[in-house]
Amino acid sequence: MGSKEYDSDTKDSVILEGVLKRCSIDDCAGILITGKIGKERSISRKSTVEFGWVVGRPLVTTTESYFHAKYVPEGRGEGSGEGDNLGQNIFHRPASSGMYAVVLNVDLFRVGRNDITLKPDLDDEHRRARTAALLRSVISTFVKPTGAHRNTQNPHVVDFEGVIATSTSTVPAPAVSALNPSYLDEIGRIKVALNSLDATRGGLETHEFSSLAGLTEKMVEITKEVTR
Repeated sequence: MGSKEYDSDTKDSVILEGVLKRCSIDDCAGILITGKIGKERSISRKSTVEFGWVVGRPLVTTTESYFHAKYVPEGRGEGSGEGDNLGQNIFHRPASSGMYAVVLNVDLFRVGRNDITLKPDLDDEHRRARTAALLRSVISTFVKPTGAHRNTQNPHVVDFEGVIATSTSTVPAPAVSALNPSYLDEIGRIKVALNSLDATRGGLETHEFSSLAGLTEKMVEITKEVTR
């Protein structure tokens, strides 16, 4: 997006419209535009996805520290050892095992929508395509976690369970952390209570799963439904 297209009189909403039309990543994952855009200002685009910290459940999660030595080939610098240990990097690396809780929220209604004008800047076809890509990225996040040290510390995912709560109205989908042992029951009760306020709409639904395969199947179903 060239700065020559805009001057000091260009509205923030117009600049944000240009961002949404040009970049699907900025649209879905957010961006903060800073610097001189006609004048000194900053324009933010909040991410449509919010992730909470992955937190170990108390009493069942432990962290150990393991001795590790990495060989440093000639030409890549000296190691941290002394004497006969030259050429090696010796350190301790932590590794955790246990049960972990994660929460995330996805605002599909905001895909392609200008946060300032509150109107869509993309047509329905492009919004559906970006929505599908966004939901597929959420699936991939859990099917293949990425990050540092994956060459030696790729996580052993033994089991995966939880619930997907969805809303087709302005009522927010309920979210209770799995740090609470009764989170499934809590979410189910919240759904029933909120749906009872407007029985004709029943905009809240919950989809429980007890495996990574179950999560994938449910997410695929939802993706197909909302992108028809």
